[in-house]
Amino acid sequence: MHGTVLFACHENICRSSMVEGLFREAVLRLGDSCRFSAESAGTVCRQRGEPPDFRALSAARAFGVDISAHRARRTRDLRLGEYFRIFAMGHEDYHELVLLLDDARREDLFMLADYLPDPGVTAGGDPYCCPDDDFFAVRGMLSEAAENICEELLGAGVSDGASDSPAIG
Repeated sequence: MHGTVLFACHENICRSSMVEGLFREAVLRLGDSCRFSAESAGTVCRQRGEPPDFRALSAARAFGVDISAHRARRTRDLRLGEYFRIFAMGHEDYHELVLLLDDARREDLFMLADYLPDPGVTAGGDPYCCPDDDFFAVRGMLSEAAENICEELLGAGVSDGASDSPAIG
């Protein structure tokens, strides 16, 4: 079976576009790319159709991940029920997604920070208005979370429609 995960942040030009690419790379490296795919979107996304921020492109490229073909899109334009897992980058994104999901699908919504080993990390900070170095710091956190999500899905034999709680966090 094939399952698609969705990563969501505010605008879909920084964090979620980076973690989408990082997750795809982790699936290729650790498992079976035929089983899982990833997409991303923004809960607000005023920049629909735009490519990722140049700093996100650079940070992802430093990990060997090319996200240049990505174009920003909005969660409200998607059929959220088609994703078997949805990961919110921050608390505002999480709450916006709760409003969009019906009760049955809310169990498939997670905070990305739940997949980081540091329980003190509660949200993926948005680097957009920060110095360039923050993109590389956030990229490291996103990469770690993507790897942990990938390992959990592959290790649990999760397939489309399954719902388990995070193993980390």
